[in-house]
Amino acid sequence: MPVNVPGYRYATSSRTPNKGVLDPATGSFTGNMPPLGISLLYRYTVDPNTLFNLNVIHVDSAGNIIRTNTPTLQRRAEQPFTVSKITLPGYDYFRTEIAAGADDIPSQFRVGLNGVLLGGIDQLNGQVQGYMPNQDVTVKFIYNSNSASAITRRFTDREELTKVIHSDVTNQTPNGSVSVPAIASMPQLYGYVYDTNSSVNITPPGTQVSANPATGDLFGTMPLSGGVIADYRLSKDMSKWQHINFAFTTNSLGTELYHRLPRQDLYLVTELLPVITMLKPSEP
Repeated sequence: MPVNVPGYRYATSSRTPNKGVLDPATGSFTGNMPPLGISLLYRYTVDPNTLFNLNVIHVDSAGNIIRTNTPTLQRRAEQPFTVSKITLPGYDYFRTEIAAGADDIPSQFRVGLNGVLLGGIDQLNGQVQGYMPNQDVTVKFIYNSNSASAITRRFTDREELTKVIHSDVTNQTPNGSVSVPAIASMPQLYGYVYDTNSSVNITPPGTQVSANPATGDLFGTMPLSGGVIADYRLSKDMSKWQHINFAFTTNSLGTELYHRLPRQDLYLVTELLPVITMLKPSEP
């Protein structure tokens, strides 16, 4: 009998020698074993309804994710793809790695992104070309900070630490005074606020750059060489988010349109989604 190969469908079968009964529709073979044995050959075609995830992540040299809004691509087995590095303020591209999906998994009949499927990794220009294997793949692009004396600020949601809201770089003078003001006026951080639950982590350890715990302002003195990274963990400004409850209803025939699920909350930024937030919330 044919086996279940992820991403493929059974197509045809044949046998050598031509003994026994081979059902071409199912690949099922019945018969007596000939003295010299028998070989069964099963062929498969790509299943167009089965897709695999192609994840692309962008990280710094320490492994921190510096761009999180990169969409996950989906491809069929053997479907060609090309993914490339991107331009990130304050960073230079360094190298590319296949972080997951490169190895074969024989026990599951899965092939990896290697051999003929891997068209090539262009380390110089940061590009990967290939054909999708029948398993999920993660491509990692690694970047180094390009500022010899600069402050890189990375802003994340303190409740979703992998969600990078924004990042920026301000050039500084080696051994010079630091004064980077509050974040309140930054439009990229609309919907967030630095409050008593927020925090700032400064690296490298021991630097003379500090953060005002009340405002998040940066002050102090830059090191003689190298840059400083300030990782902000911000709170949602709930005055700029809308709390929406989902309602369940029926159509004109009385047929239930949705199965009733446990009530869930959805937060939407009111400035970004004015139409949605004008909907009347349902009763509890």
